[in-house]
Amino acid sequence: MAGKIDLHTHTTASDGSLAPHELVEKALSMGFRAIAITDHDTVDGVSPACVRAKDTLLAVIPGIELGAEHPGELHILGLGIDVGNVPLLTILSALRDGRRERNRRMADKLARLGLPISWTEISTGRQGSAIGRAHIARVLVQKGVVKDMADAFEKYIGEGRPAYVPRFRLTPKQAVELIGFAGGVSVLAHPVQLGLDEPSLFALCRSLREYGLWGIEAFHPLHDPARKAAYIRFAGRLGLVVTGGSDFHGDNKPGVELGDSVEQGELMEKALEALKTHVCQWTAG
Repeated sequence: MAGKIDLHTHTTASDGSLAPHELVEKALSMGFRAIAITDHDTVDGVSPACVRAKDTLLAVIPGIELGAEHPGELHILGLGIDVGNVPLLTILSALRDGRRERNRRMADKLARLGLPISWTEISTGRQGSAIGRAHIARVLVQKGVVKDMADAFEKYIGEGRPAYVPRFRLTPKQAVELIGFAGGVSVLAHPVQLGLDEPSLFALCRSLREYGLWGIEAFHPLHDPARKAAYIRFAGRLGLVVTGGSDFHGDNKPGVELGDSVEQGELMEKALEALKTHVCQWTAG
């Protein structure tokens, strides 16, 4: 079938710059036939996206991106989740509370560095959304403290920087199982960010597979050809589904367009077909 697929996108419900309906409109204008809404620790963007996609040719896959406790950036995508699942919503509420407390502590650290930022500045217009470091970074840019959001992370709020504060995370096992309880399937997102060598990453994927991991994101803007090939091999050896996504954030991640680095072809077709087969939460026009 004609039409592109992107299984990793973000909206203003977390740290993207496009509202859910705007992301759907963009996908439609670019000829996509399926996107997954995978905001951080929230499903608030899914329903508005589905409403906008109704009676169109675009399928919207309800999703989530969960951070898990691990050295490096271990993120798990949940695809095809039931956005009304009570245990899921309960955990997401706790995670957002943890983010809120962390953001307050980071604002306090910035103030002690001579860079006062109020909670009001961070949270204005964000009620009900998953507020994270990207929102602090944007305030720093707006105040002229840093030149861009990447500079904010590099100088102040990235891991190991003077205003950084860790936050509560699920274990990898908890993240994978929570997605399963919510009727979805779990995918290891942008594995390159874990900073592991190939044997260590394969061992991690094997462990996650025992918990119920369903797929691995091989196509991503951060993956060079060698890593992409390695992740596809891992998938074959472990019986995982190969997926891909741009990790689109709009203006909050400049230089990454919807669908970037996602090789549209047999593997993505198989992933989409597998989602149709195994996931009941499917919205299509």
